Amino acid sequence: MSAFVAGAPQMESEQREHSVEKGETLKVKIPFVGTGPFSFKLKKGNREIPDSDRVKLIPFEDYVILQIKGISAAGTSLSICECS
Repeated sequence: MSAFVAGAPQMESEQREHSVEKGETLKVKIPFVGTGPFSFKLKKGNREIPDSDRVKLIPFEDYVILQIKGISAAGTSLSICECS
């Protein structure tokens, strides 16, 4: 059960580690609560990763989907560091 939170978005739970085989598409659903509208940024370290044909953040009303097509390397780490 989720509680409504007025204000900045809050992720409802910690994300577990996800893995796919090389060349496959990774899709991760990340639920959040808060009062929108929101914008999301994907980062690796301190560098922003812009949306492209390969990497996308797809926002919905109460969750965002991270999609990465054609995974090419094991151990790649990305994080959604900013949501506002």
